Amino acid sequence: MWWWKDLDFSSKLPFARDRLVEGYFWIAISCFKPQYPYARRIQTKLHALVTTIDDKFDGYGTLEELELLTEAIGRWDTDSIHHQLPEYMKTCYQAVLDFYREIEEIENIERQICVHHAKDAVATKEVFDWVLQNPKMVRASATVIRLMDDMASHKFEEERRYTPSSIECYLKQHGVSEQQAYDEFHKRIENEWKDMNEECLKPTAFQCFSLVVFSTLLEQQM
Repeated sequence: MWWWKDLDFSSKLPFARDRLVEGYFWIAISCFKPQYPYARRIQTKLHALVTTIDDKFDGYGTLEELELLTEAIGRWDTDSIHHQLPEYMKTCYQAVLDFYREIEEIENIERQICVHHAKDAVATKEVFDWVLQNPKMVRASATVIRLMDDMASHKFEEERRYTPSSIECYLKQHGVSEQQAYDEFHKRIENEWKDMNEECLKPTAFQCFSLVVFSTLLEQQM
């Protein structure tokens, strides 16, 4: 994709994973119909940007730099690029701004449907209050995402040696082999899925919202 090549993250941000093709295949599976090229293009770009930002937070940026990036995204302005962000963050932040500007400028049926559903999915105060109670659905989905992400990125994180993953912590704490650790994580994930399935048998509006968020995040980690 020319957009990704023009960003040139491979040379400007060599610490970040290049998962554009992988992300596109995942998006193509969920938006496979020929009439949805816009959805495939936008979601692929979003996946690539989220992965890059995730790598900044997981293993490269300092706490002070990441706080600046978080504040800049919260303000959503271009002034942050020139006055506050470190040089290596400027390209990525500009790409995020350009990405959302592209969405705003494109007027077609698919975009209108996306905006409609996005408005319906906005979390209310009641949803946030429910999440803050740390219900079983939230705990289970968060655990599944965390463990699956750590298993998927374990080898990559091991090569970078920036931050220990839950796999590394488990290996050192229990003195087991890597395969045994993976087997244990799969068992835990299976148990968490059982809890989620149990909660799905008594669905509420809050849990439906949680599942939408979970499925979106899980797709990014696969």
